[in-house]
Amino acid sequence: MGLTRQRRAASRAATAGVVLGLVGCVVACAPPGPASESPPSIGAPTASGAGPPGQDAGGDPSTRAARRAAAELLAVRGVALAARDRTGWLATVADPGSDEGRRQGTAYDNLVALGVRQLTVSSIRDLPVVPSSATGAGPVSGASWTGVVEMAWAIPGYDSGGRSTTRTIRIVDTDAGWRVARDGGPTDQLQAWDLGALAVERSTSTLLVGDVDPATLRARLADAAAAQDRLGRLVGGTTPAVLVVPADPTAAARQLGRPDAASLGSLAAATDGPLGPDGRSVADRVVVNPAGFAALTDEGRRVVVAHELTHVAVRATVPGDVPTWLSEGLAEYVAMQGVSVPDTVVAARLLERVRAQGVPSALPSSVDFEPTRAQVPTAYQQAWLAVRAIATRYGEPTLMAFYRRAAGAAGPGGGTADARTVAALGEVLGTTPEAFLAACGAELRALAAA
Repeated sequence: MGLTRQRRAASRAATAGVVLGLVGCVVACAPPGPASESPPSIGAPTASGAGPPGQDAGGDPSTRAARRAAAELLAVRGVALAARDRTGWLATVADPGSDEGRRQGTAYDNLVALGVRQLTVSSIRDLPVVPSSATGAGPVSGASWTGVVEMAWAIPGYDSGGRSTTRTIRIVDTDAGWRVARDGGPTDQLQAWDLGALAVERSTSTLLVGDVDPATLRARLADAAAAQDRLGRLVGGTTPAVLVVPADPTAAARQLGRPDAASLGSLAAATDGPLGPDGRSVADRVVVNPAGFAALTDEGRRVVVAHELTHVAVRATVPGDVPTWLSEGLAEYVAMQGVSVPDTVVAARLLERVRAQGVPSALPSSVDFEPTRAQVPTAYQQAWLAVRAIATRYGEPTLMAFYRRAAGAAGPGGGTADARTVAALGEVLGTTPEAFLAACGAELRALAAA
């Protein structure tokens, strides 16, 4: 599922140079794999010769043999990664001197730079093949085999669980035995270690990685530090976060499971990651789109980073879902605390609408946040003002108590997110949906008249 936002000030001159761009959340909710720093057994065959689930399932003898070879190659890579043995890793590559071979070597270097020691393979299966003739075609073509590997990985110290990934691999039968000719297909969602040579900057709470100049990462690390201070007070502790900063917009899209740079539009950043069994995120990544980010001023970039880090912190600490207006409004509330811009400028699009049509009759729905809708900026502005009204009137501890109750993390968790939010209005804030909406409307009228 995906959530995106676009916010533009009505008058750029009035914003003191702040450009508020497109931010988004792209959340993959697949169950995570285990996080561990112990030595791996990456598809390691057992004494009976069986490897990961599905390795020997069906197929002719040549196909089964190729799957076993793939498992053995991944096992060798696992041992090499755990031992920090680059030579051992490269020994699994068909042609280390080719562009693809060098890319696989860079992937090893990047895994080491990230501190990763384990890639946990859960299955290996044949790539589905469309028959090319009446006689058909199998997964083994000549002396090569193409398949799909399911694996999970985690960054020690930052991830509490594994990120699952599906890799398309191609192995070839050489004079020296089976070797990996290609790791990663054109439609795979790529991972941080698939980028070019990584630069890494880190603090106690935030890891910045990217195939960019280290100075670029240090600037984002400073933005993250300011946001983490505010978030620590809000959620009651520091949440480790990982920001991925690709040099190329297409690489950013592939990190988010999208096909190309055009699919991101002017998106500035997005959050992607799996949820654990208890409904909390375990390995989120904030992926920065260099094209969308370049359109922002320094202050606008701080807003984007703070917005996404709010999603990371809340998703990691509060299980359950809430209405989109509450989730995005909270992220906006935290992000806008670091901006010195008048309310009438930040909410300019919404106030134009109020002056022309009156106050909205309801809080924005999830559909209102879709980026293709012309009024998406007003949805974010209305959500921000609604959440800020709670914080201003009741205080931030009560705001978070309200959020947790709406998510089902405190009190009964049944029913829809909207139903839980109605219950939270009464139980936590002592109000009703009608009274809350009327109070928000009164603030809007006052701002529109200012």
